[in-house]
Amino acid sequence: MAKIEIIIGSKAALVQAWFQKTFNDFSQQSNIDVHNTFSNWDDYWQELLNMAIYKHGPDLAEVGTTWMESLAAMNALRPFSSKEVTALGGEAAFLPASWRTASIGKDGRILGIPFRADVRIIFYWADIIEKAGIDPEKDFSSPAALHKTLKTLQTSLQYPWAISTHPKDHNTLYNSASWVWAHGGDFISKDGLSVAFNHPKALEGWNDFFSLKEFMPPLDTPLTDLQAFELFANRKIAAFVGGPWALPDLQAHPLSKGSLSSLGTGDCFRWRDRTCDLGI
Repeated sequence: MAKIEIIIGSKAALVQAWFQKTFNDFSQQSNIDVHNTFSNWDDYWQELLNMAIYKHGPDLAEVGTTWMESLAAMNALRPFSSKEVTALGGEAAFLPASWRTASIGKDGRILGIPFRADVRIIFYWADIIEKAGIDPEKDFSSPAALHKTLKTLQTSLQYPWAISTHPKDHNTLYNSASWVWAHGGDFISKDGLSVAFNHPKALEGWNDFFSLKEFMPPLDTPLTDLQAFELFANRKIAAFVGGPWALPDLQAHPLSKGSLSSLGTGDCFRWRDRTCDLGI
């Protein structure tokens, strides 16, 4: 039996279970054995780097889009042929924002196939929000509206908001992307040849994002993503930004799972044409 080796950048139980079922179904249909490995994201870049240096590793690997250029420079990625892209449904089968990450600049070669999109979501406790007279449909619709909403919430909850502030947490950058995009800013130029995060519109987004510190609990040390999650799960804050993985974590949390009927979610300021993350 032929064999394919795949490495995935997640050790979350829910993610592993989904992929394992998918691989098993594929093996039964194709008579190809799938040998899969799951890695923590914290260690994953080093693993990919070793593969690129020693020219040895799995046939397929999940790669963050921000890593593609470095791996391509080391000649570690094989471009997909037009025939292979067509067999997968072609460009039209993918979200436009995801497909734009499949190549680098004006290179034209398809160096990766969009695999999954990592979005950011505003989670909130609906009972706390409604008690303050807030309409999440409009009051979470823009950075300015969110700031006003949190200001309103402070009348009943001194610190209604929390997100990671730890300098080693990449989520700080990912979470801020929606604020930057909402102001018409970006992180790199459209041609991919220069940075744009220091342009006026991007700086307006940064300013709005970091101004939310006034609604966060004061701490002696930087807040980690896990600590922000725990504050929300324990209902000590009213809202926070997280990824889809936060939902199963809330469902399993001993203090929040009984309150899930009051859980609400909002999208990232309705930016429908792009993903709410830099790493897809």
